[in-house]
Amino acid sequence: MVSAKFNIEGDATDWLRIRVQEELFAHGLDGNVLVGDENTLVVIVEGDKAKIKRLYTDMQEFLPANTTLTELNFSLNKPTRSARIHEDRLYVGREDIIEYLKEIDRKTTKIDQKLNKIISLLEEADIKKPQEEEEEAEVGITEETTSVFAAMFGD
Repeated sequence: MVSAKFNIEGDATDWLRIRVQEELFAHGLDGNVLVGDENTLVVIVEGDKAKIKRLYTDMQEFLPANTTLTELNFSLNKPTRSARIHEDRLYVGREDIIEYLKEIDRKTTKIDQKLNKIISLLEEADIKKPQEEEEEAEVGITEETTSVFAAMFGD
């Protein structure tokens, strides 16, 4: 796969730009048709070299008489650079995501169980607390009563 660039000089109207874009698609190529200045279209194409040459010759046939094509310039596509990604951020597949979600579910289930246990312990403590207060109150009354009786009767 190669990249190519050429200019169409003399006319930069929208209909010509659209027509050139249609030709790109008709030849099975990827590319853009850009407006360079008021009278120039810049065509940038990617694809097979033979298809690009065929496009270039076909363009010469249908272009209006007041336009000219500049020389076709090819360039090799640069290989994609390998990204420097930290190990923790490597591509994660669908199975990895499913496993991660299962792990989250397990952890949240454990947390829910612990919270339920804490809540039940707190409820038990609240139930026992009033009973202990009542027992303390009874004990307090008994001790008071005993001391009052002891004081009254001189014990």
